[in-house]
Amino acid sequence: MLRLFSEAEDRRFSRMVLRYNALEEGSGERDALEQQIWERTKVLLYMIPQRNLYLSAEDSSSFFMYMLDDVDRIIRDFRATGLSFNGYLTQICRYRCRGYMKMKASRELTERALIYSDMTIYDSHVAERTVEYRSERCRGLEITNLRVLFERIVAADGPEIAATGPERKLQEILHDKVSRRRFLTLLLSLPETETTAFIAGVSRVLRIDGRLVSRFYLLRHERLSGNEEERDKAEESAGRYWKTLARLRQAIALETDMDKIDRLNAAYGRTRDIYFKRRAQVMKARKGMTQKEISELLGLPRSTISNDICRMKEMLKAIDTRT
Repeated sequence: MLRLFSEAEDRRFSRMVLRYNALEEGSGERDALEQQIWERTKVLLYMIPQRNLYLSAEDSSSFFMYMLDDVDRIIRDFRATGLSFNGYLTQICRYRCRGYMKMKASRELTERALIYSDMTIYDSHVAERTVEYRSERCRGLEITNLRVLFERIVAADGPEIAATGPERKLQEILHDKVSRRRFLTLLLSLPETETTAFIAGVSRVLRIDGRLVSRFYLLRHERLSGNEEERDKAEESAGRYWKTLARLRQAIALETDMDKIDRLNAAYGRTRDIYFKRRAQVMKARKGMTQKEISELLGLPRSTISNDICRMKEMLKAIDTRT
């Protein structure tokens, strides 16, 4: 694959594409060139975003499918300019990657909203045991007051739900309202790192319907939406350093001179340290609610909130140690 990006091969293929565009439709020579040019162009469209680090490897396939319908137009629009064909494709990828990433972000936002709005997370073997309970507890999912929902979850106590070993121990701890309140207070203070699996786990240990937990996190997210700009900037900065690390890893893998490898390793170490700092900033930007905010929300003294969080962290640590 490295041969595709050599200067000599790039010049040769650029001349081939120019020759192809100069030929008349239906000519035998044009037909002979077409399949070769199409295949090479598709390979380059897949490789260039990774090679130039515009996209991560996991996004390259999706981006390739995103671009596939435009291959014919891309080839036809290539003209004799200061750019080779590889350079021409690189500029197109750079421009189109912006549109792709915006589309991806929009799609992820929609998917996250769907997860929050209507989750079904229970296993089939416990579904029958929870049908009556869910129909009772899921009324009023239109709740828009986080405090009301907090109190409802604290008061709810459903049937036993299949859980892992550590989750069963936590279920035992959360058998009373005080413990459940402490647990939910801790959740309000955590950074915005919740996933579908995490929400499912919370619903199991609290023995409540997953849609109530999803609603809980949606309302909390709305309360924290004021720091989105700060979070986006921190994530963008961390992303740039992550790409630099990927480029350095690739350079180290391809390099044969030991002195250069040592210098690259030193640069990798410095960049990694900076990346960890930027990642810490991302976590700070994804902050949960402060103790003061939680106190105002629940109408409880700040000392009670602080005590609840400390006590629950100690309980979770003890569970983890015993496990």
